Amino acid sequence: MEGKTVRVLYAAAQSLYWAQSAVGFAFAAFFLQQNGFSAAAVGWTLAAVNLFGVLLPNILGTLIDRGKLSCGAAAGMVLAAETLSLPPLLPAVRPAWLTAASYAAFLSLMLTAGALYTKIYVDLQRRVPSLRYGSSRALGSVSFALCAWGMGLLLEGRPLWLLPACALLLTLMQGAVLLRMSALSASLPAAGQEDAAPGSPMGRFLRDNARFALLLAGIAVIFAANNTINNYLYLIVRELGGTERTLGALNAFIGQIEMPVMLLYARRARPRPQRLLALSLVFFPLKLLAVWAAGEIGTLFAAFALQALSFALYVPAMVDYVDRTIPFSDSAKGQSLSASMISLGTLAATLCSGYWLDALPVKAVLLRLTLLAAAGLPLCLAGIGLQKKDKDRKKL
Repeated sequence: MEGKTVRVLYAAAQSLYWAQSAVGFAFAAFFLQQNGFSAAAVGWTLAAVNLFGVLLPNILGTLIDRGKLSCGAAAGMVLAAETLSLPPLLPAVRPAWLTAASYAAFLSLMLTAGALYTKIYVDLQRRVPSLRYGSSRALGSVSFALCAWGMGLLLEGRPLWLLPACALLLTLMQGAVLLRMSALSASLPAAGQEDAAPGSPMGRFLRDNARFALLLAGIAVIFAANNTINNYLYLIVRELGGTERTLGALNAFIGQIEMPVMLLYARRARPRPQRLLALSLVFFPLKLLAVWAAGEIGTLFAAFALQALSFALYVPAMVDYVDRTIPFSDSAKGQSLSASMISLGTLAATLCSGYWLDALPVKAVLLRLTLLAAAGLPLCLAGIGLQKKDKDRKKL
């Protein structure tokens, strides 16, 4: 009975987190531009977000693997800090530096929480073997879709303080779910792997897992392009004649597209994640190419249908791939690195794209980002292939 309750609570935590992501990330460019920020200034702010989105998860992941901090305590600290970052965004009039600092802190902490939720899954799965990441994450996509659609309607012609207010409410709800889940899971017997020796330092971990590091480098390049498009999606929608309501509808459509793929993945009995991971990575540059080619809102929606075979497949496959490839003692670092490489790649690309969007047509920027994603694909496929060859040699 406790195991079933833990599954429900973890699904609730994912749902609340991705609803908050719809509020914070899907409307980031809109919120900042409505507060007077240029595209370049939005780029600087989101670059800061991704810088801390690289540093914080890996610092906490190393502390967790070294046994100096529990994953639940780290997640609680992050959510508490998120709660403090949002009230400065509520007043209608505030300095631009306070807007940038508070919003950047909020998004950075949210990225960190996302990485910790993945590590929480790895820990819980050893206490509740029936827990499936894909099904919980699919509910997160549904939540993202509904919240993105709702925010698009809510923000049209209404005060901007509604955005941080909604984000604050979702943060408090996550904290309540996390407290209950931590208390309940502590009473369940563990499989014994949590008593393993402390993990290795970050430098040694990367040296010992060079093929995994190659995969991470490719992921950083691909997501540099992919997440830059996500961050500036409002500008793409506006270029094609859409509004904030269109942006909400598009993000809702993206969330709906993700759900069935994640559910199907969760229903598979021990799938081969390396093959599905490679397939998903191939579809990222194809999706970006379709976005570049879109000439009106309808074809833009059609282009984002490829989210099903790119991001929706990538998320559960990457979690399983890291879980099988990296020893449990280093699992916090493995999962946090796979999450933070997305931020690392987005860091420079978002900043450059802000300047590009101020100086170049949107189509020209989209083409550059498509070529960037294509350049990262060979690195990813080489890393996955080399890792598989190593495992095959060990079996012999």
